[in-house]
Amino acid sequence: MPMTTDALHQHFLSFMTVLHDCYSRTTYSNDRNLYATGLATAMGWIVDLQNGTEVSKVIEHICDPQTDKQFGDYWKQGDWGDKESHALERLRANIQP
Repeated sequence: MPMTTDALHQHFLSFMTVLHDCYSRTTYSNDRNLYATGLATAMGWIVDLQNGTEVSKVIEHICDPQTDKQFGDYWKQGDWGDKESHALERLRANIQP
């Protein structure tokens, strides 16, 4: 069964909740900008859907290896980077057919 826009929105919100938690709770101020950029990227996915981009194209972008460079965050400090990385893995698992 194909992913609906509403279901995809819910998965995005779950992902963004983790990003916001990382952004607001990290003790590494240098990482805040990276989390804010991640939140903006995820919001862009919602805007793309709102503007009529096909669900499959948005999913394709999220699953693209290039997305790992932003959210794979092995360079971010502490447990927050791991939380964001795991959230991306969960998002992908939930949206892939």
